[in-house]
Amino acid sequence: YPENAAQDAFFEEAARTVFDALTAGDTDVALLIDALGKAAAEGRLMYQTTDATVMQALGTSPVAGPLPANNEDATVLGVFINDKTIGKVQYYLRNEVIAESTQCSIDSPATFSAEAIVTNVLTPEEYAVLPPYINAGGPMIERGVNAVDVVFYGPEGTEYVGIDGEGAWGDVRVGQHLNRPVVQVLVEPGLLETVKVKALFTATASQANESFAPFEVRATPLPFATPITVTTPGCE
Repeated sequence: YPENAAQDAFFEEAARTVFDALTAGDTDVALLIDALGKAAAEGRLMYQTTDATVMQALGTSPVAGPLPANNEDATVLGVFINDKTIGKVQYYLRNEVIAESTQCSIDSPATFSAEAIVTNVLTPEEYAVLPPYINAGGPMIERGVNAVDVVFYGPEGTEYVGIDGEGAWGDVRVGQHLNRPVVQVLVEPGLLETVKVKALFTATASQANESFAPFEVRATPLPFATPITVTTPGCE
């Protein structure tokens, strides 16, 4: 759409049509609940409201979205992806996350690591026939390159140590957000290429290993499932 207002109107009508279909009364409620539960578990369904009572009830559940403010129930590390292109080529992006915690296997301080394995499965044959609005590239990004920012959120009570990788990666930015150490790195896999980036965090001096609850990873849901492997040597 050449005008943003027309684009907004289209998506507004699409959302209204879907909602009306779901609430029309002829939906299989059991199947709908199962689908909503699956979407919430995969991080595809979130809800935000100005009603503080409702948001408090949602807490830190997947539907609410926020990472937990402490490690009382779970020690959570986030691996999130932000698309850098202006097209729809992320359909051809795949991600796998491999994470490890030493909170049960070494004396303090514990370490927490996560590796994102990002693959562009777009083939030269597919690239040749994709319309420009899908394979649009972006500012300083060649068409066919599936450029994304991978953003690692370390667990609460940790600090950033470093990052390493293989393939086309760079533009590392480090900061703090939500009382967590954050590192953002640009990865740019070309056609049928894979880029690996691994971030490492360590517990601060005031955090004993016993203060960390079971280790978990949250990742951005992509069109296809993101396999997540979590290893915690020594933990029951």
